[in-house]
Amino acid sequence: MGRSHDNLTGFSYHRLTANVDAAESLRALRNLVDRAPPTRFKQIYMRPDGRLVSAEMLATLFKENDRIVATLSWKDEVAAALSPNALYKMALHVWHMYRCRIEELGPELFGDFVGAILLHVYLAEAEGRCVSVSEIAGLVGLNTKTTARWVSALRQRALISLSDQDAVNVQLSHQGIMAMERMLTTAMLPAG
Repeated sequence: MGRSHDNLTGFSYHRLTANVDAAESLRALRNLVDRAPPTRFKQIYMRPDGRLVSAEMLATLFKENDRIVATLSWKDEVAAALSPNALYKMALHVWHMYRCRIEELGPELFGDFVGAILLHVYLAEAEGRCVSVSEIAGLVGLNTKTTARWVSALRQRALISLSDQDAVNVQLSHQGIMAMERMLTTAMLPAG
């Protein structure tokens, strides 16, 4: 789970359970019978970096001690679903939806320039390309000067950095990558 032993021992599962799984986990735990053989169910946990990890849990309730004893087996289902390739495909889908909204609604009614800039830089990096401010400007439908101001604002928020001394090529910072991966992960998970 990407957590130390001290960050796991003695904490409620609520603190570690992913929001998308909280209701189902609560239902499964409420259905446990005191001192019955272990019950098997799946659980999704949130890692400290925001990624999700799936586990299979065997749990037994001990009402007398107000305690649940559980054994976890880690699965890679969620990790595979949220692989770099899956995140890239979701980024392409989001970019396609952005372009469709521009075409359908017109640029005067729709313009998420910050999102488009971050998304384009993310896609360029995933494809192994360098991307310049002027290239971003052309793709998001802004002039270069306005795009440079947005890039500057994103740099101030530590989401973007410049990859060369001439300040031509733009790349995501570590914080920017983490933010994009969390947003793309959220887009991939069912609402609820």
